Amino acid sequence: MESPAVNEIAAGLGGEKLEVFRKLNLLEQHRVESFKDWPFPETSSCSISKMAEAGFYWTGTKRENDTATCFVCGKTLDGWESEDDPWKEHLKHAPQCEFVKLSCAEKDLTPLWLKFYKTEENLNEELDKLTPPPNITCIYNPIVYASQLHCDYLRRYMDGPKKLVFIGMNPGPNGMAQTGIPFGNVRTVKVLMQLSGSVDKPPVEHPKRPVNGLDCRIEEPSGVRLWELFLRLAGNMEIFSQQCFVHNFCPLSFFDEAGKNLTPSELKGPYKKQLRDFCCEALEKQLVLLKPQVIVAVGEYVMTVLKHSAYCKSDSVSVLRLPHPSPRSANNSNWPEKAQTFLEDNNLIHFMRNEA
Repeated sequence: MESPAVNEIAAGLGGEKLEVFRKLNLLEQHRVESFKDWPFPETSSCSISKMAEAGFYWTGTKRENDTATCFVCGKTLDGWESEDDPWKEHLKHAPQCEFVKLSCAEKDLTPLWLKFYKTEENLNEELDKLTPPPNITCIYNPIVYASQLHCDYLRRYMDGPKKLVFIGMNPGPNGMAQTGIPFGNVRTVKVLMQLSGSVDKPPVEHPKRPVNGLDCRIEEPSGVRLWELFLRLAGNMEIFSQQCFVHNFCPLSFFDEAGKNLTPSELKGPYKKQLRDFCCEALEKQLVLLKPQVIVAVGEYVMTVLKHSAYCKSDSVSVLRLPHPSPRSANNSNWPEKAQTFLEDNNLIHFMRNEA
């Protein structure tokens, strides 16, 4: 949470928050003066001057003297080492802090995952403006209500560009709609990805489609099939994520009055095209960030929308189609075997094993 004083001054100055923080520069001098027994010299990466510049003031004691707190968000960090970069540590542990977001954007220190997340936030703003068809009674956006888990997934597994990116269609009711992670059935998220956290409720929840987060006891068949195959071939998530990433084209789940799950391909009217166009625009920015050499569309719908992508038209980029793992898809009873053959035939497993 931001300091009330900062919010009050920001409102009075038209909301130009970075300028507000600069006008409060006198606080930086106060922060410098607060470091009474800081254990690191000025030659270290986390010197007093650099700590103060990154928004920290000293909240330690003579016995525990390496504790510092952000003057805006209130995040307290300890256990510092001489080579730690205060800006990067601040951003890593308090990514929603207004001071560090604005300052790091200006310094271009924003990590890739946060730049990616910003494209998702911008897409959400555009999608919120659209009017869905009347048969859609509930729309879930797990990037919003499951943001803690979603951001943990990005933070941990998007540490740089990826050579191979898999793109699914949209959140499944018992997968990403519960966990905020593409194809993220609960067991995969908890056991194989080692992620944990709380999940809120969507603004309007369908009684037949409850959101229980990591307490959901219904497995997402698509997620079980996809992630168990990928991680069996790769060995573990850490190896897989070195060169590969899994993403969804659309962040929304759609349900009708009866609670039936409707995919983007099943939507009607102008909303269908508007949704596709906004998601395509966001995906273009996301692909530029990730810089994949190979893009695998999971299902026919995504393969079709990728034809609109300028990034995918590059001669240096390969676009392939993997059948969707959903049991709803025709002739899909032996999907794991078919998918493994597809990955072998297209020489993709060496990416998954970080051997490329």
